[in-house]
Amino acid sequence: MNDEDGNLVVVAEATAHPIHDGVVHTSQAHHDHYKVTIDKVLEDHGSVLLPVAPEENITKLGEAYGYFILRPRSMVIFEDEVST
Repeated sequence: MNDEDGNLVVVAEATAHPIHDGVVHTSQAHHDHYKVTIDKVLEDHGSVLLPVAPEENITKLGEAYGYFILRPRSMVIFEDEVST
């Protein structure tokens, strides 16, 4: 995500998965989304709102452990794309 100054902020570590049938939980996946599972929420970013909630009561990043969630491709950076 981006902070108020437009700088990229990494909020979580996740694993990307293929979307075989185009549906994640009950949400239709769009071509511009990845299906991911959250492995670790970084720092104090657990309250970040999910752009697509997997269930009605799962609306924040910190609540998404163990769920497949949809993330816009623009919000997913792969490890080999991160400059050190």
